[in-house]
Amino acid sequence: MYGAAGPVLVDPDNGERAPRLLDLALAVLLFGNDLPDGPPRLFDAGEWAVFRDAYLRHVGLTAREWDLWPTALTYMLLEWGVWAAIHGDEVGDWDDPRQAAFLADLLAVDVTRYPPARA
Repeated sequence: MYGAAGPVLVDPDNGERAPRLLDLALAVLLFGNDLPDGPPRLFDAGEWAVFRDAYLRHVGLTAREWDLWPTALTYMLLEWGVWAAIHGDEVGDWDDPRQAAFLADLLAVDVTRYPPARA
């Protein structure tokens, strides 16, 4: 959700049922998907840095979590990214130019686009 103070992540699907690292990975990959006037792509490197640093002002990830970061991104891409692409076909997202561009970027993303804070 976007508020006057900036974006706030609310995740009712996975709240306290998945490791926070997976929630963060899901947010990075799908945060912009539902923004009607958002860019037709995932976060770029600069947007990721802003999002990551804002998140880290409230949550301190451990060294072990950061070691698992690439695995978490890959897992969420396979788990939710593929679902988003398939569901997009069912609901017509692939017929919408903005959504189709977003889904194409999602399916082609190189997870090294989102380095950990200590990289």
